[in-house]
Amino acid sequence: MATLFPSSKRISSAFSKGARTYDQNAGIQRRILEKLAEKLPRKNLHGPWIDLGSGTGLLETMLTGQQKKVSILCVDLAQGPLKILARHNKNPNIRRVQADIDHLPFKPGKCSIAIMSSVIQWLPDPAQSLVHTSELLSNNGRLLFSCFCKGTFTELFDLRTEKGLPLPMELLSENSIRGLIEKSGLEIIELGMFAQKSYFTSAWDVLKNISALGASAVSGPRLSKRQLMLLCEDYERRFKTKCGVPVSYSIALGIAGKRS
Repeated sequence: MATLFPSSKRISSAFSKGARTYDQNAGIQRRILEKLAEKLPRKNLHGPWIDLGSGTGLLETMLTGQQKKVSILCVDLAQGPLKILARHNKNPNIRRVQADIDHLPFKPGKCSIAIMSSVIQWLPDPAQSLVHTSELLSNNGRLLFSCFCKGTFTELFDLRTEKGLPLPMELLSENSIRGLIEKSGLEIIELGMFAQKSYFTSAWDVLKNISALGASAVSGPRLSKRQLMLLCEDYERRFKTKCGVPVSYSIALGIAGKRS
């Protein structure tokens, strides 16, 4: 079954609905952001930085010292997460912007750092979006990025494919991501992969977790409750272990630099 990308409106709606429960369910995303935060500069800082797909601002809660004084543009397609960000983070150096990554209201060449965490896999045309991101960076500016890759949600995606159901995102390989980054005008400085498997009590808990994160936007008709229950039964029958019901993740994480 081919990937059918949901519309921007549907993605925005899904992530807005999941905004209230995002932070307490975002275990894997939090780990990814912690790894990215470790790669952010801590001295000789100058802004602005731009966090594309900032969501509720989890990354901004991890900033320390002089990083908190840098001007940061937090951009998200969905309004809901930005409202949560506004309530929970009163840092005056953070500016919230609701916008599409391909239609940003900013002049090129102004940002010293761009962050794209767990965003690339949702983009209908990642090559185009990465070109736009590259244009935002100043000379010697850097992009810090992460992306869910092939091997993520493999249990759920295998079942959906077998049942003829559309997949919500196209997961890329490490080499594909490297190629996209380099074609955008950026040079890979660092690129690594890490894998994680999380366990839940039931397959229903897996689906609830995905929904709570907002990552439930799928093209095509929604499944009925009976169809969902049958999907959960198949999930547990196929994949459940002594540790619980697994969800697999494979993540690319890296840094790219703007060629001067």
